[in-house]
Amino acid sequence: MLLRIIIFGWYKESALTIKWGRDDTITGDTILYGKFDISTYKDYYLDVSLFSGWTISNTNTYIYAYSSTYGTYNKAWPGKTLSDYGATFLNNSLYKLSIDDNYDYFIINNNDKQTDSIATKDSSSKIRKYIYLTNNTRVGAELDGGANGKSLYTVTYESNLGNLLKAQKASSMYRFTFGVNNTNRYGFKFIFINSSNQSTIKYLNFSSKDMLTEIKLGSTLYTTSDGYSGYYALTLKETLTSYF
Repeated sequence: MLLRIIIFGWYKESALTIKWGRDDTITGDTILYGKFDISTYKDYYLDVSLFSGWTISNTNTYIYAYSSTYGTYNKAWPGKTLSDYGATFLNNSLYKLSIDDNYDYFIINNNDKQTDSIATKDSSSKIRKYIYLTNNTRVGAELDGGANGKSLYTVTYESNLGNLLKAQKASSMYRFTFGVNNTNRYGFKFIFINSSNQSTIKYLNFSSKDMLTEIKLGSTLYTTSDGYSGYYALTLKETLTSYF
């Protein structure tokens, strides 16, 4: 997490209404009050692997970030370039960039074409760490479509899924578990980033033959009598060096 302090000026009193001017003089010990804003920057991964609307680069691609609440923005249109955001190009058509947390939406553009507004958080206020850019200009954390000959099916977040979508860690393993109400295929798209900023993308799919009729989460056993036709579970090792 990166913190940045922005000073907006110096004032003569704590109410920050009377600004210290260039013509003011100091005749003795003087206390000035600084008006500042502390910005928190969050990292995002921008996936352009299936995007062909224009050539993405650090210099011709802009981020116009804005606050829907306060009407503030990072810079007049078209915004700041990827270079301004310190974007790092990873392999697998990924860019890593940091955006001020004061902004809840941003638009990716080339000062001609542009995407829709991209929310930095989902409906439950979780940060969207991964942004998938498509030619249809739509983005989201739930993905579908195909890439590199791999078929990735939409992960359905059912309205009554509730606490049955779990990400658990035990020792050096991670387990992802969810229940479904039909026999559709489901899958995940994982992006793995190692300490050298190398990345790889893996598509891990489920089919109906992988569906379990019961599963245990902690001390609770869930069966089909709990309102689900079945359950899927995926376990990954914490160290996945063989994926790079």
